[in-house]
This record gives sequence, C-alpha cells and structure tokens, in this order.
Amino acid sequence: MEETSLAGKLLEPVEGKASTDDWYILSSDGRIFKGYGDASKLIFILEAFKDFASTNKVEPAR
Repeated sequence: MEETSLAGKLLEPVEGKASTDDWYILSSDGRIFKGYGDASKLIFILEAFKDFASTNKVEPAR
C-alpha cells in the first residue's frame, strides 16, 4: 500500500473463528494489508480489502 492513498491506514487485527476449518484474520500495519483464512475465505478476504480501501474499515464475516 506504500505510495498509494492507503499508505499509513491502520487496521487492528480483526479475527473470526467458528471452528478450526472456518476462520480468518485481517490487519494492516499501514504498509501491508494482511488477510489469512481457511480455504473458503479468499473471496471474503478480497472483499474485505476492497471495503478497507474504500472505507478504511472492515465488516465482520457474514
């Protein structure tokens, strides 16, 4: 995110865990947006980044 309008935008870790096979963690240190999750969370993580980029916040998983 360096050298973009998102540089410096922070996101404290957002975690969701329903089970060992249903989890995610999202965060931003102002330089890098990180998204981790189980195998079914790719679309959610990409949507979370899109939300973060447009609003600088992330909504919990649905």
